[in-house]
Amino acid sequence: MKEAANREKTFWIMGCGRFGRIAASRLMAKYPRACFTVVDLSVRSLGLLSDLPAPVRAVQSDAAGFLADNLAGEDIPSYIVPAVPVHLAYEWLKRKLQPVFELEKIPVPEQAARRLPNPVPGGTGTLYSSYADFVCPDNCPEPESICTVTRQKRKGLLYRDYLNLNIEGFVSLGIRSVQLAPGVGGYKPEVLWPVLEKVRQTGTAKDYLLSTACLCHGVMDAFRLRVIPAGKISGGF
Repeated sequence: MKEAANREKTFWIMGCGRFGRIAASRLMAKYPRACFTVVDLSVRSLGLLSDLPAPVRAVQSDAAGFLADNLAGEDIPSYIVPAVPVHLAYEWLKRKLQPVFELEKIPVPEQAARRLPNPVPGGTGTLYSSYADFVCPDNCPEPESICTVTRQKRKGLLYRDYLNLNIEGFVSLGIRSVQLAPGVGGYKPEVLWPVLEKVRQTGTAKDYLLSTACLCHGVMDAFRLRVIPAGKISGGF
C-alpha cells in the first residue's frame, strides 16, 4: 500500500540551485517511487541533476511561467516545491491575471509588518518574517508544538498570523507550505486556485496581501490591480 502511494506522488521542484537539489535528494529518499520534474532557466544548473540518486525530468524554463502554462487539467503534481529566489505564488498569480489585470506591487503596510515576527524587508518590496531570530538547521522536522532549536513552545503559527491580518483596505490571502521532508516544504496545486478566484472576484475594489508560509517562516507581497486597457488585451484568461 505504501509503495502504491509512493508511485502516485509527483513533485514539481521549481528551481535547481542548492536548495532545489537538496529538496530533490531528500524527497527521493522519502518517496523512492515518486516522479520528479525540476524546472530552472539555467542549463548548467540542470546539468547537475545527474548527481541525484534517481532520474528526473529536467525542464529549462522560468518557474512561474512554467506553472502558469502547465498547471491545468489532470496533469498536475501532488506538490509544488518552491526553490527559487522569488515569491513563486505571487509571480504565478501575476501571470494568470494577464491580460485582463496587471499587478502593481506596493509596500507592505506598516501595521502588517508590526504584527509579524522579525520582519525583514526585501529589496523588491517583498517582506520576509520568521519566528526564528537565529539560523535554523536545514533539516528541521518542523514539529507542531515546539521549536527544535530552543525546545520551547511555539509562540505562534506564522501561516495563521498572515491570514489573521485585518488591515483596512486589504484582502489577506495566504498559502500554507507544508513539510514534505526534513527542511523541505511545498504546497498542493489546489491551494492556488481559491487565491486566483478571490482576486478575480474582488478585482480593483481592494488591495491585497499575499503570503506563503510554513509554521516558522514566511514571505509576503502587497499589490493592487490595474485593468489593462481593452486595446491591449489579446485574449482571455
